[in-house]
Amino acid sequence: MNFCLVTTCTSRKRHPPSLCVRELQTGSITEVAEKWIQCVDLSKMRVEAYDLYAGRSYREATAAARILDAPLWIISAGMGLVSSRNEPITPYNLTISYGPDSVIKKISDDTWSPTRWWDLITSRRGGRTIANIVNDNKNSECVLLFALSKNYAKMVRNDIGRIHEKKIDMVRFFGRGLEDIFDDKFKQCIMPYDSKLNGPNSTYKGAMGDFSQRAMRHYVDLVIENPTTLGVNARNDQDAVADAIRNWTPPKRIKRPVETNENILSLISIDIENYGGGSGKLLRRLRDHHKIACEQGRFKNLYKQAVEMHSKKLGK
Repeated sequence: MNFCLVTTCTSRKRHPPSLCVRELQTGSITEVAEKWIQCVDLSKMRVEAYDLYAGRSYREATAAARILDAPLWIISAGMGLVSSRNEPITPYNLTISYGPDSVIKKISDDTWSPTRWWDLITSRRGGRTIANIVNDNKNSECVLLFALSKNYAKMVRNDIGRIHEKKIDMVRFFGRGLEDIFDDKFKQCIMPYDSKLNGPNSTYKGAMGDFSQRAMRHYVDLVIENPTTLGVNARNDQDAVADAIRNWTPPKRIKRPVETNENILSLISIDIENYGGGSGKLLRRLRDHHKIACEQGRFKNLYKQAVEMHSKKLGK
């Protein structure tokens, strides 16, 4: 059995951006997409895609691909569907999530649609789509594994929907809440991972931002343990995953007080000063040491502010 892996891009990158969506003028979704692609085409800075992305979600995806000796594709809101190997791309900052690098802010009217954005980007980047990759796959024994966040699943939903009926059994989806996004015909392809992945029995614990990739990594390890049975049939794979985690227990829910942005920003600034470290380390410290609740996306924005404040303090 052969495999092909697909993961999402990450906001963390190893190279400084040559293109930033915040530098674009506002306009309709079509105007912004066309201007963005023009900037991409004119940019002379290029790095290999595999060397651009960083963060645990990407590390888990690349590790899974290495284990299976499988190709890895990256779903990028700024670059379309990208091969991790032998495909130089421009370092960039653009996301379909809310934040400082959100393309949503650049859409001046009510034309914003994540599926429309994906169709515009892929059509102007050579027409490479997920459906084409799956439908044109001549190897009937090649299983495609998709690690998707809810935001990116919503963006590629229509593209996924164009997969031929006869190819559906050859895809596997990993992520939370995907059954609410994809058509019913894909429900057999969604692997039944849940909060147990972060429970005391799991060696795949992590943040929700890398849940999908950690779930895919666990599945890949199951494939290595059961090379003749995993990947043959989607429903059988669902059963195999359910059996593997059946006796796992979910993590205990810890009640933490909710603080204001100002108070959290102050704590982050103090911790940067005294302990240093990246966003993930300091989020864990906020939750475990300070016993304060903070959603990952919210913390990331506050962390960026704290880093900027710290840099100004040091005169950088």
